[in-house]
Amino acid sequence: MEESRRLGYWETIQKTFHQQYRCAGMILQVVRIEGGLTGGVLAQALALLQLRHPLLRARFGEDEGRPAFIVAAPDAAAVRVPLRVVPMENDGAWQRLGEAEALRDFDGEFLWRAILLEGAACCDIIFLIHHAIADGHSI
Repeated sequence: MEESRRLGYWETIQKTFHQQYRCAGMILQVVRIEGGLTGGVLAQALALLQLRHPLLRARFGEDEGRPAFIVAAPDAAAVRVPLRVVPMENDGAWQRLGEAEALRDFDGEFLWRAILLEGAACCDIIFLIHHAIADGHSI
């Protein structure tokens, strides 16, 4: 069962700002991992995090006509990890892909997503997180 919580003042500002200026209010974090990592293993790890932390199951919605977080129930059936796996084309592929992904909105989706760039010797993980659920210090 989903729960809802109305957005606070700052969260409402972040939501509005992101709607008007797209990538504003978005945190982009890239992590490089030496060696192999499969999308399946990363998806399992992210699913465990998502089950533990309610804001990783949150999306924007409304509660009695006011902006709110709608939080999915903490069970495996309700959680779908927002992960995409793509092959790493070159060492700087994360920058191009991250910039393009930052322009996508979170309409009806969880307020974060991840992209795994799989390479032979290393992998990059791109995390895009809406500022309403995290700040730079948290990451």
